[in-house]
Amino acid sequence: MAMKSYCLKMTDDMWDVVDRHRLALVGNLIPQGITRADYIREAITQYSRQFEKRHMPRIQSAKNDLDEPLGIFFPDNEMDLPGWGKATDW
Repeated sequence: MAMKSYCLKMTDDMWDVVDRHRLALVGNLIPQGITRADYIREAITQYSRQFEKRHMPRIQSAKNDLDEPLGIFFPDNEMDLPGWGKATDW
């Protein structure tokens, strides 16, 4: 799979956090160390998996609720515009 380049700009404090976290893995979980790019790529991958698993079902449910027809506002497929009558009267 071809990867696309992306420039990521963060404050020095955020880069310090990234470095602290990725260096904490050296020797424990990843013997040879991990680059900033690999660490950020893995973090985004894990976040995306968690988002798909945890949040997407809720988002889909909310979208489905919003897409339901509003029969109480538009009975018998009529337009709710004063003075215009039914949708077929245009």
